[in-house]
Amino acid sequence: MPRNIIQIENGRLSLTPVGDADDPTWLAPGGATVETVTSADYLTAVGVDASCQVQSGAVTASPNLNTTTVDATFCEAAEEVPQPAATSYSLDVTALQDPNIVGGVNQFLFTNDTQQIYWMLGLNGTDPPKAIGRARAVAGTFGGPARSTLTFDVSLPVIGKPQILYGNATDSEAVPPSSAVVGPDRASASPGDAFPSDSDITASDATNAAKLSTETPPFIASPTTAWTTGQQITIGPYAFHWDGTAWAAGQAP
Repeated sequence: MPRNIIQIENGRLSLTPVGDADDPTWLAPGGATVETVTSADYLTAVGVDASCQVQSGAVTASPNLNTTTVDATFCEAAEEVPQPAATSYSLDVTALQDPNIVGGVNQFLFTNDTQQIYWMLGLNGTDPPKAIGRARAVAGTFGGPARSTLTFDVSLPVIGKPQILYGNATDSEAVPPSSAVVGPDRASASPGDAFPSDSDITASDATNAAKLSTETPPFIASPTTAWTTGQQITIGPYAFHWDGTAWAAGQAP
């Protein structure tokens, strides 16, 4: 294969907490896969797009190597035989501090310290190559030397193995491969159902609410009577409810 060079010119780092009711197998909000997830899936009221603060972002693999000693015999010298265990991973980030703004990266990590979060690291926006997974949040440094640009380094322990989409926008392959997302049924969309993101649904407004009945397959409300106060479904980060006649934006009033 010919020489290949890559530089990060349009990196993306998005973070959001794992929901209490989320399936433990999910690696992204709503059960999205590395092929389908977008930055919008992370930008809930408590998520953060850290991209413009990040100076360096990397998924670092740490091999876990053990050895077993095979004792010497009359014919062979003693030998150390490698017995590798599962590799562990971390999301290592160097970023500009931003404690002077509300809802920044420093506040997100401090608020969610030790809690599980979803992360997405893209090397070319949300196109491949990109990686997703879960990690434990670790609070970043607060403050530093006078009259200097304040930065911080943080290493977020990744839970399990991340999913990486290798390739580019025209040819890519997910490792490990994506499995079918098991979730609620569009044919019986009920209050409380959380659906994965849909590229056609881009906001919680009247225009997008009208699309729900014409999607393929369509979202069919259950029950078909008007939903009561606070009831909703979510499609990625966007909420909708059934008013008794049609889909409407947001929670039921």
